[in-house]
Amino acid sequence: MKYLYIILLLTFGLGQDCSLNFDGENDYVESNANPIFNSSQASIYLQFSTTDNSADSDGDLHAIFSTYGSNSLIEIGTKDGYLGYWVRDNQDVSYYGTELCNKFIADGEVHDFGMIVDFQNDKIKVFVDDDSCEYDFNSSTSYIVIDEQLNLARENNSHGNYYNGNISTVPAWATDVDFCKEG
Repeated sequence: MKYLYIILLLTFGLGQDCSLNFDGENDYVESNANPIFNSSQASIYLQFSTTDNSADSDGDLHAIFSTYGSNSLIEIGTKDGYLGYWVRDNQDVSYYGTELCNKFIADGEVHDFGMIVDFQNDKIKVFVDDDSCEYDFNSSTSYIVIDEQLNLARENNSHGNYYNGNISTVPAWATDVDFCKEG
Protein backbone atom coordinates (compact mmCIF):
# COMPACT_ATOMS: atom_id res chain seq x y z
CA MET A 1 0.00 0.00 0.00
CA LYS A 2 1.34 3.42 -0.89
CA TYR A 3 1.21 6.08 1.78
CA LEU A 4 1.01 9.71 0.81
CA TYR A 5 1.99 12.40 3.25
CA ILE A 6 1.39 15.99 2.31
CA ILE A 7 3.20 18.73 4.16
CA LEU A 8 0.86 21.68 4.52
CA LEU A 9 2.61 24.95 3.91
CA LEU A 10 0.33 27.65 5.23
CA THR A 11 2.47 29.57 7.71
CA PHE A 12 4.56 31.99 5.62
CA GLY A 13 3.76 34.75 3.17
CA LEU A 14 2.57 33.11 -0.02
CA GLY A 15 3.97 34.22 -3.35
CA GLN A 16 1.59 35.25 -6.13
CA ASP A 17 1.70 31.69 -7.49
CA CYS A 18 0.69 30.20 -4.09
CA SER A 19 4.26 29.12 -3.34
CA LEU A 20 6.06 29.94 -0.13
CA ASN A 21 8.61 32.71 -0.52
CA PHE A 22 11.76 32.25 1.58
CA ASP A 23 14.07 35.27 2.03
CA GLY A 24 17.30 33.36 2.77
CA GLU A 25 17.47 34.79 6.30
CA ASN A 26 15.47 32.71 8.77
CA ASP A 27 12.32 31.34 7.11
CA TYR A 28 11.85 27.58 7.05
CA VAL A 29 9.38 24.72 7.55
CA GLU A 30 10.21 21.86 9.93
CA SER A 31 8.41 18.55 10.35
CA ASN A 32 8.95 15.14 11.86
CA ALA A 33 10.42 12.87 9.15
CA ASN A 34 9.58 9.61 10.88
CA PRO A 35 6.30 8.70 9.10
CA ILE A 36 7.78 9.38 5.67
CA PHE A 37 11.33 8.08 5.90
CA ASN A 38 10.78 5.16 8.28
CA SER A 39 10.43 2.66 5.44
CA SER A 40 12.69 0.89 2.95
CA GLN A 41 12.03 3.56 0.29
CA ALA A 42 10.76 7.11 0.34
CA SER A 43 10.01 9.78 -2.26
CA ILE A 44 9.58 13.52 -2.16
CA TYR A 45 8.55 15.98 -4.85
CA LEU A 46 8.61 19.76 -4.87
CA GLN A 47 8.62 22.72 -7.19
CA PHE A 48 11.04 25.58 -6.61
CA SER A 49 12.41 28.72 -8.22
CA THR A 50 15.32 31.01 -7.38
CA THR A 51 17.59 33.61 -8.91
CA ASP A 52 20.21 33.27 -6.14
CA ASN A 53 23.44 31.98 -7.68
CA SER A 54 25.65 32.39 -4.58
CA ALA A 55 26.98 29.92 -2.04
CA ASP A 56 26.23 30.17 1.68
CA SER A 57 28.60 32.42 3.66
CA ASP A 58 30.70 29.38 4.61
CA GLY A 59 30.64 27.95 1.08
CA ASP A 60 27.87 25.43 1.76
CA LEU A 61 24.55 24.83 0.01
CA HIS A 62 21.49 27.00 0.53
CA ALA A 63 19.27 24.09 1.62
CA ILE A 64 16.01 23.63 -0.28
CA PHE A 65 15.31 20.29 1.42
CA SER A 66 17.08 18.44 4.24
CA THR A 67 16.34 15.48 6.47
CA TYR A 68 18.24 14.05 9.41
CA GLY A 69 18.41 11.11 11.79
CA SER A 70 20.75 8.74 13.64
CA ASN A 71 23.87 10.62 12.44
CA SER A 72 22.72 10.44 8.79
CA LEU A 73 21.50 13.25 6.59
CA ILE A 74 20.39 14.07 3.08
CA GLU A 75 20.50 17.68 1.93
CA ILE A 76 19.62 19.15 -1.46
CA GLY A 77 20.27 22.82 -2.11
CA THR A 78 21.65 25.51 -4.35
CA LYS A 79 25.26 26.59 -4.72
CA ASP A 80 26.60 28.90 -7.39
CA GLY A 81 23.32 28.57 -9.32
CA TYR A 82 23.33 24.75 -9.49
CA LEU A 83 21.67 22.07 -7.40
CA GLY A 84 24.03 20.28 -5.06
CA TYR A 85 23.83 17.52 -2.47
CA TRP A 86 25.34 16.41 0.81
CA VAL A 87 24.73 12.89 2.08
CA ARG A 88 26.20 11.60 5.34
CA ASP A 89 25.86 7.96 6.43
CA ASN A 90 25.65 6.58 9.96
CA GLN A 91 29.45 6.22 10.15
CA ASP A 92 29.86 9.97 9.54
CA VAL A 93 31.16 9.45 6.00
CA SER A 94 30.06 12.34 3.79
CA TYR A 95 29.44 12.55 0.06
CA TYR A 96 29.25 16.01 -1.56
CA GLY A 97 28.43 17.10 -5.04
CA THR A 98 27.62 20.24 -6.95
CA GLU A 99 25.93 20.58 -10.30
CA LEU A 100 23.40 17.83 -9.48
CA CYS A 101 22.21 16.41 -12.79
CA ASN A 102 24.35 19.22 -14.27
CA LYS A 103 21.36 21.57 -14.14
CA PHE A 104 21.67 25.36 -13.73
CA ILE A 105 18.59 26.43 -11.78
CA ALA A 106 19.11 30.07 -10.69
CA ASP A 107 17.12 31.34 -13.66
CA GLY A 108 13.88 32.39 -11.90
CA GLU A 109 11.94 29.62 -13.65
CA VAL A 110 9.88 27.02 -11.77
CA HIS A 111 11.73 23.70 -11.62
CA ASP A 112 10.35 20.26 -10.79
CA PHE A 113 12.38 18.20 -8.31
CA GLY A 114 11.78 14.59 -7.34
CA MET A 115 13.91 12.29 -5.20
CA ILE A 116 13.61 8.59 -4.45
CA VAL A 117 15.67 7.27 -1.55
CA ASP A 118 16.33 3.52 -1.43
CA PHE A 119 17.45 2.95 2.17
CA GLN A 120 18.08 -0.77 1.67
CA ASN A 121 20.65 -0.18 -1.07
CA ASP A 122 21.79 3.37 -0.11
CA LYS A 123 20.87 4.83 -3.49
CA ILE A 124 19.27 8.12 -4.35
CA LYS A 125 17.64 8.87 -7.68
CA VAL A 126 17.01 12.52 -8.46
CA PHE A 127 14.75 14.04 -11.11
CA VAL A 128 15.20 17.70 -12.11
CA ASP A 129 12.75 18.88 -14.74
CA ASP A 130 13.15 16.28 -17.52
CA ASP A 131 16.56 15.01 -16.39
CA SER A 132 17.37 12.22 -13.95
CA CYS A 133 20.56 11.08 -12.25
CA GLU A 134 21.35 8.33 -9.76
CA TYR A 135 23.81 8.38 -6.88
CA ASP A 136 25.08 5.26 -5.12
CA PHE A 137 26.33 5.69 -1.56
CA ASN A 138 26.53 1.97 -0.86
CA SER A 139 29.14 0.83 1.64
CA SER A 140 29.64 -2.52 3.34
CA THR A 141 29.84 -0.93 6.82
CA SER A 142 27.48 2.03 6.74
CA TYR A 143 23.98 3.00 5.73
CA ILE A 144 21.63 5.97 5.56
CA VAL A 145 19.08 6.24 8.37
CA ILE A 146 16.53 9.05 8.40
CA ASP A 147 14.17 9.03 11.37
CA GLU A 148 14.00 12.48 12.85
CA GLN A 149 13.72 15.86 11.16
CA LEU A 150 12.53 17.11 7.77
CA ASN A 151 13.25 20.72 6.78
CA LEU A 152 12.33 22.95 3.88
CA ALA A 153 14.50 26.03 3.21
CA ARG A 154 17.20 25.35 5.83
CA GLU A 155 19.82 22.79 6.78
CA ASN A 156 19.18 22.21 10.50
CA ASN A 157 18.64 23.94 13.85
CA SER A 158 22.24 24.89 14.51
CA HIS A 159 23.60 25.67 11.06
CA GLY A 160 20.92 27.42 9.04
CA ASN A 161 22.04 27.66 5.39
CA TYR A 162 18.69 29.20 4.53
CA TYR A 163 17.23 29.09 1.01
CA ASN A 164 16.35 32.23 -0.94
CA GLY A 165 13.50 31.54 -3.36
CA ASN A 166 10.08 29.92 -3.69
CA ILE A 167 8.98 26.37 -2.84
CA SER A 168 5.57 24.86 -3.56
CA THR A 169 3.72 21.57 -4.05
CA VAL A 170 5.46 19.30 -1.51
CA PRO A 171 4.02 15.77 -1.30
CA ALA A 172 6.07 12.91 0.16
CA TRP A 173 5.47 9.17 -0.04
CA ALA A 174 6.68 6.28 2.12
CA THR A 175 7.47 4.29 -1.03
CA ASP A 176 9.14 4.76 -4.41
CA VAL A 177 7.27 6.76 -7.03
CA ASP A 178 7.74 6.68 -10.79
CA PHE A 179 7.99 10.43 -11.38
CA CYS A 180 8.08 9.95 -15.15
CA LYS A 181 4.77 8.10 -14.98
CA GLU A 182 3.13 10.36 -12.35
CA GLY A 183 3.88 13.49 -14.39
